[in-house]
Formats: sequence, structure tokens, C-alpha cells
Amino acid sequence: MTITPSEDIRDVLTGLRNADAMENALSIMEPQAARLESYPEVRRWLEDDIRETHGQIKSGREARTAALGGAASMLFVGYWGSQPFTNQPS
Repeated sequence: MTITPSEDIRDVLTGLRNADAMENALSIMEPQAARLESYPEVRRWLEDDIRETHGQIKSGREARTAALGGAASMLFVGYWGSQPFTNQPS
């Protein structure tokens, strides 16, 4: 099966959305863990999950960077054509 550039980009964008969701989950989990002083077993479990989530985010970033040949900006060049994406109107 041949993967087209648009499928690659779709996969990268899905990965970015998933990473964003994991980071949002961390913003909830980390403060919760800090408040669980009375429940050390639950706190350890949550801290383990937090460490695992950080690892998944890092692995995802590394995989996306490798898929883009080491340059995240390549995502924009490939998706929007030969001109790199900028915030300036054309």
C-alpha cells in the first residue's frame, strides 16, 4: 500500500491533536496528584500515569519529527504547497 503525502499529513495532524489532548489531561492530573496526600497509593498510581503520559508525548513528538525529516516546518510546506506557511496574508 502506498501512502500519499496527504495521508502522511493527516496522520501527523491526528498525532498533534492526540498530543494536545494528552497535554490537556496532564493539566488536570498533575494538580490532582498534588492534592492526594491522604491517599499515597492513589497518588503513586496517578504519578506513574503522569510519567507514562509525558513519555508518550515525547515519543509522539520524536516520531512526528522523524516522519517530517527532522523539520516540523516541512508539515506546512507539504500541506500548503511550495510556499511555507506564514501568518501574513497573501
